[in-house]
Amino acid sequence: MRHFEIIVTIVVVIFFSSNSVWAAGKPETNDATASKTASFFKQAVAKVNRGEYSTALIDLKKIVRDEPRNADAHNYIGFCYRKSGQLKDAQAAYNKVFAINPEHRGALEYQGELFLKLGDLKSAKRNLEKLIKICGRECKESSELERAISGFMASN
Repeated sequence: MRHFEIIVTIVVVIFFSSNSVWAAGKPETNDATASKTASFFKQAVAKVNRGEYSTALIDLKKIVRDEPRNADAHNYIGFCYRKSGQLKDAQAAYNKVFAINPEHRGALEYQGELFLKLGDLKSAKRNLEKLIKICGRECKESSELERAISGFMASN
């Protein structure tokens, strides 16, 4: 029986000492880095909202370099390209968004507006149908795309 107690004691000591070593060797989540990225993203979006597309693109590209699966950053890249008239680059950015999140509401709206710019009403309406299935007619993205489609139809 004494032999069993010694083995149990050794196992317990190894278990607790290995957990402390393991915990010390684990990388910690760096909240400061996440916060810095969020702040940088917020600044890039502010540039987009001011119409500073070329400088916003520089910032957004840095974000997706560090976070290639950041669908929101890819979406804003597409928006900047579309607003700058670089329509093929805009479509490529939206495709990246959909590879990450096929139901990204912002990208569905913006891509729909891109389709209208290209004269592709049918595809824009398909995006609107997808948005309505995802979030209904009352969500911001659906109503914005519906308004854009109405404007397109009235002017063509």
